[in-house]
Amino acid sequence: MQPEIVLQPVAQVGGGRLQPEDDSWDREMAEIVLAPRFGPEALAGLSDFSHLEVIFHFDQVAESEINTGARHPRGRTDWPLVASSRSVAGTGPIASASASAASCRWRAQG
Repeated sequence: MQPEIVLQPVAQVGGGRLQPEDDSWDREMAEIVLAPRFGPEALAGLSDFSHLEVIFHFDQVAESEINTGARHPRGRTDWPLVASSRSVAGTGPIASASASAASCRWRAQG
């Protein structure tokens, strides 16, 4: 049996949406707020990068809404069945996104 993996968030991502939706995130401005244990120095040099890879947890999707079987992405039956996707109701609550560093506002608490 695999050991349980416990993750500690380093930040919280907020955006301009109240409902978790799958599409058109490229139009959104995100704010990423570091956890209180990180000071402002943790942001040093971040603006020198062109892109960031953000790993996140879909914390607003009920477990009952998560699809654990194969499905057609976006409900399109002309696309093949897949077991995993970047959907908020995909097979797991962890996802990643690449964002331009310029499209994110970063701040430390305090």
